[in-house]
Amino acid sequence: MNKQQYRDKLYKKALKEFEIFKKEQLKESKESIFNNASKIAILNDFMIMCDKEYDYFSLDEVQSLLKNEYPLDTLYNYYIKSDVGSFSDIHEAIWYKLRDGVKEMNQNKKLENQNKER
Repeated sequence: MNKQQYRDKLYKKALKEFEIFKKEQLKESKESIFNNASKIAILNDFMIMCDKEYDYFSLDEVQSLLKNEYPLDTLYNYYIKSDVGSFSDIHEAIWYKLRDGVKEMNQNKKLENQNKER
């Protein structure tokens, strides 16, 4: 098999796994789906990473994932057990926005104080 065929095989395997998970979720109550929202989002992210168009994983990583019966679940379980968590990911993603917001707030306070002094 060539590189693209391996990627295609992983994508199809992950898609099948994701579709089964999706069908199971849709049978659950709204509350259960809500409680699993973060898992759904993370699995969706992993699904995107497996997409053959993104070329996210190296060929060795693709071949390694193909050895797992459920590659998305394998990635999810490792992610959940790892020290990196969604809070650090979220904070990293929004850090620049927060920094800019604080900077703007401090500039506005400085201007307000200057206007009060006049």
